[in-house]
Amino acid sequence: MQHFINSFFQLLSQHYIIAYGVIFSVTFLESFAFIGLVVPGTLFAVSAGFFASKGMFNLLTLIITASFGAILADLASYYLGHFYGDKIIARRFYKKYEPYIEKGNRFFSKHGGKSVLLGRFIGFTRPIIPFLAGLLNMNPVKFWIYAVVSGFSWGFSYIGAGYLFGESWKMIEAWIGKFGVILLTLFIIGYLIKKVLIWLGSLVIRFLQIILSLIDDMATAIISNSYIKQFRNQHPALIGFIKKRFSKKEASGLLLTIGFLLTAFFSYFFIAIIEDIIFHDPLTQLDVTFFYMLQEIHSRFSNKFFVFFNTLASSVPILIFFTIVICILIINRKLLEASFYLFNFLGGLIFLSFMKYLFHRPRPNAMYHFYTALNPSFPCGHTFVSVTLFGFALYYIVKFIKSNKIKTSALLVYFLLVILIGFSRIYLGVNWFSDVLGAYFAGFIWLSSIITTYEYVVKKYQISITKAPIKIYATIFVAFLIIAGVSGITFYSIKKTESVVKQAKIFLPVYKEFTGDLLTILHNQIYFFTQTIFGKPASPIQAIFLGNLHHFKEALKSAKFKEIKGISIKDVYRFVKVIINNKYQASLPAVFYYYDNRTQESTWIKKEEKKPYPRIVLRLWRAHVKINGKEVIVATIDREKGLYYIFSRFRFPIPICDISLPKARKKFLFYFSKSKLNFQIVKIEKEKIGRNILEQRYFFDGKVILITD
Repeated sequence: MQHFINSFFQLLSQHYIIAYGVIFSVTFLESFAFIGLVVPGTLFAVSAGFFASKGMFNLLTLIITASFGAILADLASYYLGHFYGDKIIARRFYKKYEPYIEKGNRFFSKHGGKSVLLGRFIGFTRPIIPFLAGLLNMNPVKFWIYAVVSGFSWGFSYIGAGYLFGESWKMIEAWIGKFGVILLTLFIIGYLIKKVLIWLGSLVIRFLQIILSLIDDMATAIISNSYIKQFRNQHPALIGFIKKRFSKKEASGLLLTIGFLLTAFFSYFFIAIIEDIIFHDPLTQLDVTFFYMLQEIHSRFSNKFFVFFNTLASSVPILIFFTIVICILIINRKLLEASFYLFNFLGGLIFLSFMKYLFHRPRPNAMYHFYTALNPSFPCGHTFVSVTLFGFALYYIVKFIKSNKIKTSALLVYFLLVILIGFSRIYLGVNWFSDVLGAYFAGFIWLSSIITTYEYVVKKYQISITKAPIKIYATIFVAFLIIAGVSGITFYSIKKTESVVKQAKIFLPVYKEFTGDLLTILHNQIYFFTQTIFGKPASPIQAIFLGNLHHFKEALKSAKFKEIKGISIKDVYRFVKVIINNKYQASLPAVFYYYDNRTQESTWIKKEEKKPYPRIVLRLWRAHVKINGKEVIVATIDREKGLYYIFSRFRFPIPICDISLPKARKKFLFYFSKSKLNFQIVKIEKEKIGRNILEQRYFFDGKVILITD
C-alpha cells in the first residue's frame, strides 16, 4: 500500500489541480460515515506531508485542502445521521458495521461532545462519531465548532508529521558511525538493567518489608519505654514542636518538613559538585574525559539530533512554552498558579544568573564549534531552565489532571526532555558534565522550594483548588493554543537546527613543536601512561612512533595486523550473544583506553593462532606533538590471553591481559620485525607494578619501542 501511495504522489506532483482534488476526495471519503472504515486516509495524509517536504506540494495549501475535506465529510455524516439515521440502521447492511457503531456509541456516551474532537484521532471512531452525533441530535452549533477545530487539528497534525518526517529523513539516512552504536549499546544496557532490576525487585521488596517491620517494632518499643515516656512528660514543648512538623493538617507541618528535606538533599549534592569544581577533584577529570569522548563521536545525524534538543531549551521555544502555560492557567481561572509560575520563571532566571557570575567558570574549547556562548559555564542555563519550567508545569499536570495515563506520559516526556537537553549541552561542547549535573541539582533545589512555598500558601490560607466549569469556547482555545504552540516550537527548532549545523565550524587540534635531543624532549613532553576516566594512571605507553601515521599503519598491515575501525553494531551483537550464551565464539571488541582524556584513535589486532585468543592488541593515539618536524604517535601493547567472567550470574566477559608487558612487547616485535621500519628499545621510565583500566595487575620494565619513519 505504501509503495503504491508513493508512486501515486510522484505522478500527482506533475498535475497540481488534480493532486489537490484527489487529496480533498481521499480525506473526505476517509472521514465520511462507514466508507472511512476502509479508506487509508491517514496514511495518505502523512505521505502527502512527506512529499510536501520535498517541494512537490505547498504545505499550507495541502493542510487547508485536507482539513476542508475532513470537515465537510464530518458535516455530511452529521446530517446523514440527523435526517436518515433511523432509516439506515433499519437496513440490512447496517449489521455489517454494527460492532463499529456500538464501539462508537460507547465512546460517544463516555466523552459526550468532546468525542467529536477526540474521535478524529482514533481510527474506527473517525467516520462513525459524526454520524452518531447527528443520529442523537447533538447541538449543531457545538458540532460545527468541534468539527472545524478537529478537522484543522487533524490536517495540521498528520500532514505536519509527514512533513517533519521528510525534513528529518536526511538525518535518518546519516544514522551511521559510532553514535548509532552508542545508542544501541545504551539501549542494550538499559534492557539488561531492566532485567536485573526485575530479578532484584522481589528481593528488595521483601528486604524493605522486613526492615520496615523492624523499624515499626523498634518505634513501638521506644515509645512504650518508661524513660521515653518520662522525657515526653518533661519536655512537652519539644514533643509538640516535633509533632507539628509531621502534622498533615498544619501548613507548616509534614508538607514543609518534606519540602525542607528535599531541598536539603539536593543542596548537599549541589554543594559537593561545587567543592569538586573549586578544588579540582576527580569530577573535573571526568568532565574532561567525557568531553573529549563525545567530541570523537560526532556525525551529521547526531549533530542535528542534539542541536534540535538544545534548541528546544533556547529562548524562543521557552518563551512560547511559558506563554502557553500562563494562558492555560488564566483561562482555567488559576490566577494563583499563574502567579507562582511567573515567579518560578523570573525568579529562577535571577537565581541562575547569580550562580553563573558567582562561580564564573570558563567554558570548554570544543573542536566542533556550534555556538558562541559568552556567559559563564556553571551551572548550565539550558538544563536549569528546562528542569524548573517544565518541572513546574509537570507538577500542575499531576495536581490538576485526573488521568493517570496523561500523568505518566507527562512524567516520561519531562525526564526524557531534561536528560536529552542536558546531554546535548555536553555533546555540543558548550558545557562540562559537572555544569549540567550541577544544573540538575540547582534546578531541583529551586523547584522544590517553589512547590513547597506554593503548597504552604494554599494550605495556610485554605485556597480552594476545585476545578471551575469552563466554557466550550475556552476548551477549544486551549486545544488550539497547545497545537499551535507545539507546532511552532517544533518548526522553529527544525529550522534553527538546520541553520546552526550549517554554520558550525571545526577547529583542528594545535600541535606543539620542539627541536633538540629526542629522548630529552620525549621525557619532558610526553606523558607515558594512559588514564582511567577519573584521571588516575593506568597502562603505560610501550611504543612511540615518529613520522607519518599512514606509513606506520602500512607497516602494521605488512606485519599482518588488522585494524579495527571502531565498535560496530555487529560487535555489540556478538558481545550480547556472549553474555546470553555464556560462551564466546569469537574475540570481543577491544576495550577503550584513555590517553590525554581521549579514547584510542585506532586499534590493531594480531591473533597468535587461529583461535580468538591469545592476541596482541595495539592502541594508537596522536600525541599532538612534533619533534624535529616529525609527528609523535604513542601506543599501548597488550597480550590478551582469553576471557574471564565477572558477575557470575550474568556472565559478563572481560579479557585477561598478560601480567608481563615486556613479554607482550616481545610478542609484538616478533611480528612487527617483518616490516621495513627502523626501531630500537629505549628506557624511559622506572620499573613499575600497577593496574590497568580493567584493574588487572601488570609489570612494566620502563622500556619502550622507539619506531622511526
